[in-house]
Amino acid sequence: MTKIIVISGDQTGVERAALDAALDKNFEIEGFCTKGRLAEDDVLSERYNKLEELNTNSYLKRHEKNLQLGDKTLIIMISNLKIDDKTLPIVKEEESKTIYLDKNFEQNKAQINPLIKWIKNKEIKKLFISGPTESYNNNVNIYNITYNFLFHLLSELELEKNLD
Repeated sequence: MTKIIVISGDQTGVERAALDAALDKNFEIEGFCTKGRLAEDDVLSERYNKLEELNTNSYLKRHEKNLQLGDKTLIIMISNLKIDDKTLPIVKEEESKTIYLDKNFEQNKAQINPLIKWIKNKEIKKLFISGPTESYNNNVNIYNITYNFLFHLLSELELEKNLD
């Protein structure tokens, strides 16, 4: 199994957590960000210099480009969280997988092995990861929940790659 490339956008919450977990685990990142490299919290830092800036502020266009770049899409939702439809990509069910994470990491760990199996079975090389932004959090730290989960998922993928 080859090392996957994580595709994500520029927004806070799930997308930023995906980029940070990938970079912290030395996985490649790719993706598109909105004009001016603007996110909810500020201009994107140089840490995310692999993201290509679009000539539009449209979240829809950004999602379309990231969807085209990825082989499949992983939508990460947080249990009991209202969603922000405008920052979630519209994808066909067969092209994506949606998981629901909880505040409790121990409960989330059970989803790692089925995700690894999905990634292997679908022969995913580029995985677009998206989900709600931090501003729609209902006092839930979307970033931390997602980062912890993806850091462990990528660690397990790394182990799988080394075993092959």
